[in-house]
Amino acid sequence: MRGMSCSWGGSSIATRSCSNAIRTRLGACSSIVCIAESSTALDGEATKTLDALCALLKAEPALHLQLDSFCDDPCSQEASLALAQRRAEETAAYLERGGIVPDRMFLTSGGNAHMLVSSESAAGLAYNRRVELRPVY
Repeated sequence: MRGMSCSWGGSSIATRSCSNAIRTRLGACSSIVCIAESSTALDGEATKTLDALCALLKAEPALHLQLDSFCDDPCSQEASLALAQRRAEETAAYLERGGIVPDRMFLTSGGNAHMLVSSESAAGLAYNRRVELRPVY
C-alpha cells in the first residue's frame, strides 16, 4: 500500500498563552503521515499535510514541531529504529526545504514499539508505518 496521510485529532499539544484560534489550527494540523513499506518516500498526500504544517510554522514563529516516527512490526527493533529515524529525517528535510529551520523540529524514533492498531492486516501495517507530527509551543 502506498503512503497516505491520516487526520489525527488525538494528539496532546502543549500550548502556552495560545488563543482558541491557534488551538483550532494546531488541532487541524496535528497529523500522522503514513509511509510506504520499507521506504522513506513521501507521497502527494503526505506532502499536502506537510505543506499545511509548513504554512502554520511560518505563520507562528514560536511554534515547534515534534516528529515521532514508527515502523510496523515485521523487522527487528534495531532495524525498525533505524528506518523510523530515516523517515523522521526525510520528513524534517521536506519541511526544511519548505523554509523551516531544523532547530524548530524535534525528532524521535520509536521503531516498532508503539503500534496504534493491530498489524494483522495490510491496512494495520500501513497505519503503523507513520510519522506523528505534533505542533508544540
